[in-house]
Amino acid sequence: MKNIIHILKRALRPGAEKLRPLFKRLRPVGTAFNKLRQGLAPLKEKLRRINENPLLLCIILAFTINLVVEMLSRRSFTEGLAYFAQDPFLFIINVMIIFLTLSISFLFKRRLFIVAAVSTVWIGLGIANYIILGHRNTPLGALDFTVLKSVTSILNVYLSTTQIVLIVVALVAIITVFALAWRKVPKQKTQYVRSVSTFVVSTLIIVSVMGLSIKGQALSTNFGNVVDAYDKYGFAYCFSCSVVASGISKPDDYNPARMSEILADIDSGQTNQVSQTPNVILLQLESFFDPNYLKGLTYSENPVPFFDWLKENYSSGFLTVPGVGAGTANTEFEVLTGMNLDFFGPGEYPYTTVLSSQTTETINYNLKAHGYYTHAIHNHTGTFYTRNEVYPQLGFDEFTPIECMGDIVRNPLNWAKDSMLVKEITDAISATQQQDFVFAVSVQGHGKYPDQVIDPEQTITISGIEDEGRKNAYEYYVNQLHEMDLFLQDLTAALSEYPEPVVLVLYGDHLPGLEIEYEDLTNGNIYQTEYVIWSNFPMEKINKDLYTYQLSSEVLARLGMNDGVLTKFHQQMSSDMDYQHELKLIQYDMLYGNQVCWGYTNPYPATDLQFGVETSVITDITQTEEGLQLTGGDYNKWSKVYINGEKVSAKVIDQNHILLPDAQPQSGDVITVCQVGKNNTVYNESPGCMIP
Repeated sequence: MKNIIHILKRALRPGAEKLRPLFKRLRPVGTAFNKLRQGLAPLKEKLRRINENPLLLCIILAFTINLVVEMLSRRSFTEGLAYFAQDPFLFIINVMIIFLTLSISFLFKRRLFIVAAVSTVWIGLGIANYIILGHRNTPLGALDFTVLKSVTSILNVYLSTTQIVLIVVALVAIITVFALAWRKVPKQKTQYVRSVSTFVVSTLIIVSVMGLSIKGQALSTNFGNVVDAYDKYGFAYCFSCSVVASGISKPDDYNPARMSEILADIDSGQTNQVSQTPNVILLQLESFFDPNYLKGLTYSENPVPFFDWLKENYSSGFLTVPGVGAGTANTEFEVLTGMNLDFFGPGEYPYTTVLSSQTTETINYNLKAHGYYTHAIHNHTGTFYTRNEVYPQLGFDEFTPIECMGDIVRNPLNWAKDSMLVKEITDAISATQQQDFVFAVSVQGHGKYPDQVIDPEQTITISGIEDEGRKNAYEYYVNQLHEMDLFLQDLTAALSEYPEPVVLVLYGDHLPGLEIEYEDLTNGNIYQTEYVIWSNFPMEKINKDLYTYQLSSEVLARLGMNDGVLTKFHQQMSSDMDYQHELKLIQYDMLYGNQVCWGYTNPYPATDLQFGVETSVITDITQTEEGLQLTGGDYNKWSKVYINGEKVSAKVIDQNHILLPDAQPQSGDVITVCQVGKNNTVYNESPGCMIP
């Protein structure tokens, strides 16, 4: 054994001699590391003492987390620091809120684990807000998570496949780390009396300070402008408000007597003096506005010449909308209901809260009183913003989502082009014998606007933007606007030839998500788009600026109609000193109160919503060499084939043919074609065809 060891030493000696100089060179590194470790020893001791003092630990962490979150929220390191320096009181309020969530750790033995988990949540929210603000102007709110199901369908537009994969990997890694940490982090001795007392006292102090601040108007719970509120009051405070505040808070003077006074005032006004009942079309255009309002930019040609012509020749004005860069569903909520979104919780989407289970007065129900049939049309998936579930609550008789459309043409970002809406709108008003109301929502102008040229056929160029990526985004956007402008020209041309009277009201739902600021616009308001009231018969030209919740009542007033409490209220009381407060009272009464304005009973039943103007049909079934072939009509990529209620493999050949390569039906089997959307939502079903 000794001989073997001796032989090994002799064999390894040359290598050891070669490595000796290297070890000598690394010796200073080792010495420096030892000195660093000795220098950090006091810091390590301080951290140990901080850990032993959970109150101090949570205070330091809350301050640090809030600073990081504000930097992310303002998308600037220096502006985050400036917020602390310029308004330390509001900064400390946000620190208190974060501290309150961290202080829950006082009650657990695995205190460090709870602290780490809560800290991760806050930093995660800050990062999510940072990402969202890169695509829209509206910051993150708690109710954004209620539409997460809808948003997942368009994630690929805003994030690359690599980014999505990295996010998923990061989430899995975080979950894995926390699962391991739960087992590895040691339990600490907890003096429950002291811990509970500290938690309770801290909570009482913080709640009292915030309550007094709200009462003294240093803080507000009513955010008329969500963007400005986050900037003023801080992310932690505003996000927390969005968690605990939804719906409309009960006004102090809400009672039956007060509501009766309001009703008496509006009932004393004019009654219905209907001059005519034309077909009425409201067209909500995605991210549409006149880019000529942008300062310092010139275009190789006017992107929206027809829209400018419409404004010059028909009733028009600025339209103040509830959001910037996003919030399509909230704009349509205000237009359809006549309700002001400002009275709801911060960042709330009523489509996902109160309207998911309750009906309310809308322009649909008001027009139904005059015999109208009501249609909704949207060239995007029907489940987005849960429209397929909400539209019955709003009084629509029929809804045509993209799953029920044919001849779909898409732009370079894969959004459906608005030109296809000409056929859908004219088909809708032609499908019934009665007068029609159509609410159409477009999608072509949707972002995310690319920072690289992806459309080689675009023709309009811009000068006045130095940054190439930003210039590319703007050029893509204005070229999409130009196509939407051509669509408006085609639509009005088609409606001009329609044999019945038609009123078309078109407007933009919000400005595009291009980081446009107040000072970038000649009109100076990022919450303003424009509207136009066009008709195929003579109407007086009246220019008037409106809020979106006033638009429908204004259109009805032009037709001599004033059905509905909110319609009468807007038409008669908009210049009254108590207009906004009484509007809040009415909204609260309808959605959360005793419904005094409706005689204590909601008179609006949900509709039995039908999907598509026409359903798919099967006119013939033939056996071919490739398989069973169905002949019919209105087929598209969302057409699914069922035999006796069981889905079978099918290939859509074109609008009139579907091939079933593997089907072997028996005599007496029933074949149907269904239009199926996201989450296996079945919109409509063809009449069954029996195999002879």
